[in-house]
Amino acid sequence: MTLILNTSELFRYQGSGIKSFTQSLLKAAHQSVPIDLLLESKRKEGESALAHTNIFNVHPASAGMAGLVKREIKQSFRHYIPRKSAYKAARISNHDPLHPLALSRVPHDPALQTLDSVGFRSSLNLYSNSQVEYVRTGKCSEVSFPDLKTGERTACLFHNPLPFPLVAVDVPMVVTVHDLIPLSHSDLCLDDPGRFYELLRELTDKAAAVHAISRTTGDLLISVFGDRIRSKLKVIQQSLVMPACSQEDEEELVKAKLTIFDNFQRYPEGHSLLQLGTLEPKKNHATTLEIHRSLRQRFPGLKLLLIGKAGWLCEDLIDSLSSRSGDGIEWLRSAPRSTVRWHLNNSLAIVFPSLVEGWGLPPLEAMAAGTPAVCSDIPACQEACGEGAAGMASPNDVEGFCRLLTELLTDRERYAAAVRAGLRQARLYSEERFRNELLELYGSLGAGGH
Repeated sequence: MTLILNTSELFRYQGSGIKSFTQSLLKAAHQSVPIDLLLESKRKEGESALAHTNIFNVHPASAGMAGLVKREIKQSFRHYIPRKSAYKAARISNHDPLHPLALSRVPHDPALQTLDSVGFRSSLNLYSNSQVEYVRTGKCSEVSFPDLKTGERTACLFHNPLPFPLVAVDVPMVVTVHDLIPLSHSDLCLDDPGRFYELLRELTDKAAAVHAISRTTGDLLISVFGDRIRSKLKVIQQSLVMPACSQEDEEELVKAKLTIFDNFQRYPEGHSLLQLGTLEPKKNHATTLEIHRSLRQRFPGLKLLLIGKAGWLCEDLIDSLSSRSGDGIEWLRSAPRSTVRWHLNNSLAIVFPSLVEGWGLPPLEAMAAGTPAVCSDIPACQEACGEGAAGMASPNDVEGFCRLLTELLTDRERYAAAVRAGLRQARLYSEERFRNELLELYGSLGAGGH
C-alpha cells in the first residue's frame, strides 16, 4: 500500500488544528506504510521540481482560508480562466537536487525514525486553483497519478486530512472531518454554510471512508447525513504532537509543576495563565479577559498570556487587548512550537472557555506538559479531557471559571492531583494507538498496509 497525502496545510508556517492533525497523521503512518506527499507547484518545473512547491513556499499571502479564497476570487477575474478541473500529479524523482532538503522539512523524530518511505508528487496550482474552481462551480477537482499502473492503484489510498475540494481518480479516498461548525455555529465563522454542506456531501459520497476526529463530530455527521454515511464512518481521535511524559518520569514533572505553584504563592508577580488558539469568536477570548480581570482582585500579580494568530471577526478583541496592555496581559500572536512548549511547561494553568470545538486539542497539549486545564463543558472538551480536566464550567460562566481557578491556585494537593490526572488523560492519545487505528482503517478498505 502507498498513502498519498494532501499537504495543503502541512507546511504552512502558521499553525492550525488541521496542520497539527496532518503532522500527527504523517508521523504515525510513515513508520508503517510508504507515503507520497502531494504538493502544489507554483511554476513548471525547471532544474528542480521541488523548488517552487508548497514544501518551501510556506507563507501564502492570506489571512487563513477565507482570506485565501477571497484573494483567489479577486485575482481570478483578471488572471484565472478555468480550463480544467482535473490535475495530474507525477512522482518527483529522488534525484531532484532539493530532495534531501525537502525531506528535512518533513515532520518526524530524527532520533527514532527515518524517511526512506516518504516521496513527493506535485501538480501545477493544484490546491489554489481547485479552491477557486470549487467557489466558482461548486464542483470538486480531480487529481490522477499517471505513473501508477492499474494494479498499483488498487494498493493506494488518497487521504484528504480536511474537507478539501479535491478527489482522486481510480484511487480510494479517506476524508477527515474535524467539525461541522459552519453548520452548527455559522455565526462564529466566515465559511459559507451552504457551500460547506455541499462540499461535505460530495466528499462523503465519493469517499471510501469518512474519518471523524471525535465522537462529537461523528455523531453530528450522522445527524446531518444519516445512514448514507454511517457505514463509512470511523472515529479515530488524533494523537498529540507533543506527547505526555512516561509514568516513570511523572513524579519528576509533578515536582517541577509544584515548584511553579510554590513560587507563585511566595512571589505572585510574573506567573501566568495561558490560552492557546487563533483569535476568533469560537475561542471566546472575551470571557478569558473577564476571568483574568476578576482573578486579579485576588491575585494582583497574575498575568495572562495569549498565544494565537489574529483570525477573523476579532477586531474588537484586538482593540481591547491594546487598551489593556498594562493589565498583565500579553499577546504573543504566532509562536514557534518550541516557544509554545516552554510556555505550556511554565504556566500555572490553561484557560479554555471555547464555545464550540470539534476536539479539545489545546487543553490536552497543556495536560501533556503537566499544566492543569480548566475548560468549558462543551461535548468536545468533555470527550477529549474527561476526568483529566482540572475543572469545567459553562463557556460564559466567568464566576464558575474563577471559582475553579481560585481553588486550583490555592490548594497544593488539588494542584498536584490535577497535574497527575491530566497526564493520565493525555497518555490515552498515544501515537501507537493512533497509528494502529489508522492502519486498521486503511486495511479495511482492502489496501493492506501492514
